[in-house]
Formats: sequence, structure tokens, C-alpha cells
Amino acid sequence: MMKQRLSMLPVLFAAATISVVGCSAGGSSPSPGPTPAPTPTPTPTPPPATSPTLQVVPATFDFGKVTTSNRPAPLEVTIRNSGNAALNVSAISFLAPADPSFMLNTSLGTKPCATVSPTLAAGDSCTVQVAFQPPATTGSFASTLQIRSNDPTSPNFGLPIQGASEAISALTVKVNQVDAFPCTNPTTNPLTTAYVSVIDQGGYPVLGLQSGAFSVAQGLPPALLPIVSASFVGSVYQNAAIAALLDHSKSLMDQPVAFAEMKTGFNNLIAGLKAGDTAEVIKFATEYQVVQAFTTDKNLLQAAIAAPFSMGTGTRLYDTVYKAVDDTAMQPASFRKAVILATDGVQELPPSAPPAVQNIDTVIANAKSKNVPIFTIGIGAAINATDLGRMATETGGLYYQANASQNLATIYQQLSSLLYENQYVLSFNRAVVGAATVQSPITITARSGTLIGSSSKDIVTCP
Repeated sequence: MMKQRLSMLPVLFAAATISVVGCSAGGSSPSPGPTPAPTPTPTPTPPPATSPTLQVVPATFDFGKVTTSNRPAPLEVTIRNSGNAALNVSAISFLAPADPSFMLNTSLGTKPCATVSPTLAAGDSCTVQVAFQPPATTGSFASTLQIRSNDPTSPNFGLPIQGASEAISALTVKVNQVDAFPCTNPTTNPLTTAYVSVIDQGGYPVLGLQSGAFSVAQGLPPALLPIVSASFVGSVYQNAAIAALLDHSKSLMDQPVAFAEMKTGFNNLIAGLKAGDTAEVIKFATEYQVVQAFTTDKNLLQAAIAAPFSMGTGTRLYDTVYKAVDDTAMQPASFRKAVILATDGVQELPPSAPPAVQNIDTVIANAKSKNVPIFTIGIGAAINATDLGRMATETGGLYYQANASQNLATIYQQLSSLLYENQYVLSFNRAVVGAATVQSPITITARSGTLIGSSSKDIVTCP
């Protein structure tokens, strides 16, 4: 759209004082006119005050619950000068007594400060990172990162940071993929391979399980199948097809910290794609748009994440997810597939918008029929955890919740682990049952001490 530039034309007005001269009957001299008021001297406008203004994002942070021996993604702290004079930071440090569970690094982040005493020009910023590694003991830990500067209104800013350590108390099993024999010759080649993730209540991988910790059952009612082998692999070199869905509705964009963390998290996830992996980027508000179709080019994907997007203020949630499932299902059959959705999970459309075509039930049915798991990340101040949890649980994905004080980077780190790392590979002979090709559930159970977790995945049985 061409913008018109308007010029303001000054207009000069001349003022004249008109004296009315009155004549008396006796021919007296005219009366003098009123004396003009003196022109006031204009008060000079004082020059604008110059002052640095310290801004720290986030203002508080909670690493959440970290299970024993695990390490969450570090916190990135942005120090910004939003004033109009140089900001001189004299010190960045933890208040004494400093908790050794928290560690400061000035050389990491998006734009490292590189020192504990940086100088920032007006509008400039830099980053530091805080890592959390709790000791083997369980409990809660807290510290305060203090930033001292020449900001006259906030010379000593304190950023409260906390986290907790707890023992593993629950197991979740995810059957990520099943490679089965074709039905052309099932009796002579019944070997089936399943890739399985075992995670704890904090979303961290549970390592060190042996063959005896697993069991496999097939059918309804389930019949146990003998496990031929079980092994652990640190990396799974199988390509993935990922649809990244970013909520750009008003409810999310009104929360700038959560919105920025969502984009940063997806950017890091794309950066971690392996050679040959493919992904697409879909953004949605009142309408959705595939801003980048499936490609292996990371630069195109990251540019799509960073690009501005404006298609209303509402949230067309289910139509967007349905489209992403369809797109992902069309990728090569051998690829690991996942739809990753970041949203508050509330579908809201203005009255003027076309009505939604899909709902949560049709989305789940579509994902299950096409074997595409949906991983949901609840972000923002008001999260519809019920629907986001259903979409994830019923399609074989996982639900994560991150309010404004939790570490989204850890969630994306754990998602990468599920897609590429820390997999148990189980081989077993699939049963041949029935007289026709049908869907039959495979249930895999994992045990660690008294803890038990299981998950099922439908596979094709052969007659």
C-alpha cells in the first residue's frame, strides 16, 4: 500500500488593532485607544532528560521439578537498556549466600554479554545463562541473580530463581515406532521391532533398563509375546517429518515473554534437525497459513518462524491441527512423524469468521487413522489443559505445560530426545491371529522397581 506524505504549510496571520474614534458635540480631542498588552516571552522547552533504563527478561523464573541426576535446559536472561543513555552494568552475580545448584555463564545465550560488567548503548541488549544442577538430595532450591547498574530507578535489580529436585515416582512409556513384517509372508518372517521411550514424571528419559524390565503383549485380551532382544541406543538415525504449529492469536501475542519463548524454542528445535529430516511451519490465528511447506532447508524454516504474521486475533485451532496431520502423513512412510503444537489450547473465532470445520474428536480420529502423534505444549496464562492433554494422549504424543515462569527450552530439549535419542529397541515375534488383516494393539510395559508404565499402539495383524 502506498503511503501519502502530507506537508504542513505554515500560515502567517497579521493582527491589527482598530481604534474607534468618537467625536463630542463640543469638538473635543479624540480619546486615546487602549494600551496593547505586552507579548509574553515564551518559556523555553527544556531538553529531554537522558537516563538509562534497565529491563530484565524474565522477571522471575522457576526451573520446576527436576528428577535425580537430570539437568534441565539453562535459563537465558536478557539484559536490555530501554532508556536513552548508556547503561553501565557494574556487576551480575548471585546474592550471598549463593546456592551452588545455580551456575552463571556470561559467554552463552543469543547475544552473550561476555562479562559481568557490560556497557549497553540505548536500545541494546545482551544475554547470560543460568544453569540448574541440583545435588543428589531432594528438596527445593532458590537464589537471586542481582544486576547492579547506573539505572537511577532500579540500581539493584533482583531476579528470583528457584527449582526443585525429586526422586523418580512415575514411569511413562511411549511406543514411538513399530517396524513390522509385511503380510506377504508373515509366518516365516514374524520379527517386529519397536522403538520405545521411557520417561519419568518430569519428562526426562529413564536410562539403564534391561531386557527383563520390558514385556510385550498383543491383542484384546492381550497375550504375552516372547522378546527376542532388547537394547538401548543413545541415538536413533531415522529421519523425521515434523509439523511445527505456532499460535499467533491475540491471547498469546498479548504475553510477549511466552510468545518470544515459543518462537525461540521452535527455532532451536529446527536447528537440531538431522540431515535429511523435513519440517513445515504453520502459523494460525483467525485463519491458518502454511508459511513454509515441508522442506529440509533449515534456513527457510527458521526464516518462516521469524517472519511477521497477521491473520486476525482469534484462534482457529482444530482446523490447523487437522491440516498439519494431513501434511505430515504424506511424508515418506519410513520417517518418524510428529505434529508439535504450541498454544493455550482455546479455540476462539470472531462472529465474522467462517465457522470451524473440524473439532477435537475429528482431529484425534484423523491423527490415529494416519498414525501421526500430536505433541502439545500449553503456554500462556490460561491453558486449556483438558483438550491439549486429550489430543496428545489419544494420538500417542505427550502433553507439556509451561506457564510464563517455566522453561520452554527444557520442553523442546525433551521433545528432541523423544524424536532422536534415548530409545529402547525391542524385537519380538508378532502373533499371527484371525482369518483377515485387522488392526490389533501392541502393548509394551516397562518396570523399574515398583514403578510400572505401559503404552499401546495399533498395528496390522496378518491372517
